[in-house]
Amino acid sequence: LLAQTIDPLSASYTRADSIALSVPKNKKIPLDELTQLLTKDLNTDHERYRVIFRWIAENIAYSFANKTRDPQKVLQKRAGVCMGYSSLFQTMCQKAGLSCETVAGFAKTDVSDIGVKQSKTNHEWNVISLYGKRYLIDATWAAGNYTGKFVKDFDGSYFLSDPKFLVLSHYPQDTSYLLLKEKISYDEFIKFPIVYSGYVKNQLNVPSIPDGRLKKDFKLVFYSNIPVESCYGGFYGEKGTIPIDLSRNDSQYIIQHKFPLMSKGEFTIYVNGKAVFGFKK
Repeated sequence: LLAQTIDPLSASYTRADSIALSVPKNKKIPLDELTQLLTKDLNTDHERYRVIFRWIAENIAYSFANKTRDPQKVLQKRAGVCMGYSSLFQTMCQKAGLSCETVAGFAKTDVSDIGVKQSKTNHEWNVISLYGKRYLIDATWAAGNYTGKFVKDFDGSYFLSDPKFLVLSHYPQDTSYLLLKEKISYDEFIKFPIVYSGYVKNQLNVPSIPDGRLKKDFKLVFYSNIPVESCYGGFYGEKGTIPIDLSRNDSQYIIQHKFPLMSKGEFTIYVNGKAVFGFKK
């Protein structure tokens, strides 16, 4: 009965986050003891998943110097790559009596990835089971950004991610992990633009994802429950921004722009000041 009344997507995670942020950062603490310390005062599974996710995202730094999937070594070094994050998350969940699987697949992180077929998987994330449903989690992408060096920047968009959002950047080798009613092919996936977490923060619903390669005439239709106050774009490395025509009909928004034929490079669209999509021109 309790499970039927809980919607983990709208639940409060204040308590779980508070515990995750307050647990001492003792590097010698054993995995079992850490898991127990994090979860012992939480009574619901969605909070237990969250406290583990938040702790890992806050305390593990992305580093190529520790390319292990051994959760003990990731915990000890407080560093790892995606397989280290996903392995540590799965192990801690299992120690807490929570269901968790690791997913291998393809991730797109840069506009140079648009339209490019990858020969082997390059990312790992997790799928959990909660109250009879499966949800997607990526503790690696939640931890921060990596552009030559790791910059810690917690992003909750990758906890119980909307499958329609995650598929824009993550494509599992086993397509049952897409968690979508209508499957998307790998060929469709590689054509998508790069997606940023401003997509989630602006609560966007985009019925038809545009091609990641910009054409001269650009049009994007989306819905949002949050009022859209501004929309603009910018080419990477160029000063200033480009105003984009924005029209509204209730909760539907239409943005349109004509690009000069000579324009080229990486183009980012911002909604309410937050990056939403990155395109190749």
